[in-house]
Amino acid sequence: LIAATALFAAGPWLKPAAGPEHQASVGSLAGSIAQFATAAYGGFFGAGMGVMMLATLGLTQAGDYHKLNALKNMLAVVIAARLVWVLAYVAVMRWFAR
Repeated sequence: LIAATALFAAGPWLKPAAGPEHQASVGSLAGSIAQFATAAYGGFFGAGMGVMMLATLGLTQAGDYHKLNALKNMLAVVIAARLVWVLAYVAVMRWFAR
């Protein structure tokens, strides 16, 4: 969490400036890998996932932090829904055991 907070704070200086000739990519491989790692962490622990997601989105995606925060919230809902599905249907649980 400390590293994610530091990345979030240093994001404006680490992120390359996107001009008209060099637009920041929307779906980069590095961004996908970072979000997968964040989703794996959030699926197990959940604590601090929002800070980590906002830090990785701020470094890998174009846009202001208001749009990135909305994207973070949508991704958090998808991660939580997937986790509920895994725990309810895939995990070894006997819901109606006698």
